[in-house]
Amino acid sequence: MDNNAIIHEEHDPFLPQIASFEQRFSNLETIVGCINERFSTLLGIKDVEHLEFAERLSVSEQRQQQLEHELERSKLITAALTSCNKAFASADTEEQFLSQVCDFIVKSGGFSMVWIGYAIGDERKSILPMAYSGLDQGYIEHLNLTWDESATGQGPTGRAIRNKKPELSRNITTDENFAPWRSEALKRGYASSLSLPLILPNDTILGA
Repeated sequence: MDNNAIIHEEHDPFLPQIASFEQRFSNLETIVGCINERFSTLLGIKDVEHLEFAERLSVSEQRQQQLEHELERSKLITAALTSCNKAFASADTEEQFLSQVCDFIVKSGGFSMVWIGYAIGDERKSILPMAYSGLDQGYIEHLNLTWDESATGQGPTGRAIRNKKPELSRNITTDENFAPWRSEALKRGYASSLSLPLILPNDTILGA
């Protein structure tokens, strides 16, 4: 996929004005760190250092079981994020890199499906799926997503991009904001949906 399809137009004020794959991800560690922070926040953890967890475990025995679960979960996530760096080093194209990131997160994090979409600065404010991994069965291919205020922009991905913060649909069956995609999601056994924004160091939103 060429860069015009990703950026949409040369002077798009929304997406980063970076043409090459190498430049766009030259600060990959910052982006990965941002993802790490998002996951840690959702888990109620400020840091993923094992020493921090040991200190927290000693503070409250009543929370030991919960914290042990958090520790195990964060280990899996940290392993996936570490693998992102390896993917960056070995990938030949942007799409290949993103696909490997999705693969690592699915395998290490225990998620049914992971996908990455870029926010497009067109009139419709489209979201362009770039890569996915896991149980898809054509789901991504038929997605109709935007990051505007319309019905197709009220799902977790649209809100995450628009609000620049993690968004969760805890129960797809009852979440009215998920109505446009509910039928196809339930066919594939999806129960919930979490979206984390990808924010560049200059506070520009790349996607989710």
